[in-house]
Amino acid sequence: MDIFRSMKIFVEVARKKSFRSAADSLGIPNSTVSRRIAELERDVGLRLFDRSTRRVTLTDAGRLHFANCERILEEARLAQDQLTDLRTSPSGKLQVVANVVPANEWIVPLLPAFSLRYPEIAVELDIVSDVPSPLEKGVDIAFMMGPVTQEDVVAREIVRIEEFGLYASPNYIEEYGKPTTPAELDEHEGLRHLRIPEWRLVNRASGTLETVSPSARISVANFQSLQTLCLAGMGICVWHNWVVKDLVDKGQLQRVLPEWTLDAWEFYAVTTSRHVPAKARALIDFLLEDRLR
Repeated sequence: MDIFRSMKIFVEVARKKSFRSAADSLGIPNSTVSRRIAELERDVGLRLFDRSTRRVTLTDAGRLHFANCERILEEARLAQDQLTDLRTSPSGKLQVVANVVPANEWIVPLLPAFSLRYPEIAVELDIVSDVPSPLEKGVDIAFMMGPVTQEDVVAREIVRIEEFGLYASPNYIEEYGKPTTPAELDEHEGLRHLRIPEWRLVNRASGTLETVSPSARISVANFQSLQTLCLAGMGICVWHNWVVKDLVDKGQLQRVLPEWTLDAWEFYAVTTSRHVPAKARALIDFLLEDRLR
């Protein structure tokens, strides 16, 4: 276990940018910190810190080693936590960040049942309009729409939603007409989600895929707001076919390009490691369990 002790000392020096501050934080003599760092540099044959009278800074080799040590120490901590979890119920503060759709559609509605099953877990849910990230300080899980392009994260698909279509109000269609091909969407007003600049359309008969970027005077990072604008005759919008059925029956909306459907949207639970604390694993498994019902 001595190598882990050396890693902890190295990481603390890198964070504090000071041998003395690291020693105070760890509760060990400053001489021990200096000796351990010297031994580490001697063993690897590289200088890990540039030292000055005011502070120490990482060299290129030190930055690489720091990133690896942080990851290894976090994995070790989580492995220890998982052993502890075998004999205790999941507990503690669970910090979650999510976009509006996964938060409102899946997380919030399930929180009452989740809290009944896991009364010792305190959930803190931050709903954001930009791209949520598990890399932010303190975040245990980020729920986001795919594809997930962030590096150094682990993404697990929670739900895949299909059967999306394009719809517009009768007023809009009366004034501007209906497009007959995906290419004609360029001549129409598209109500786009701020984070989804393109619509991937699939022909239901042939399977042909067309990607379009409709012009949009208004882009909003909230689907409900876009749908409100659609009902007001402001343009063409994406709706789930099941959700919109009553509005179509009442004559408030009409299907546009009915032979085309939008490519499926996937939503993911994203963490910084495959080894997650029991409290985070409990929520992910609970959501997956609900999707299988």
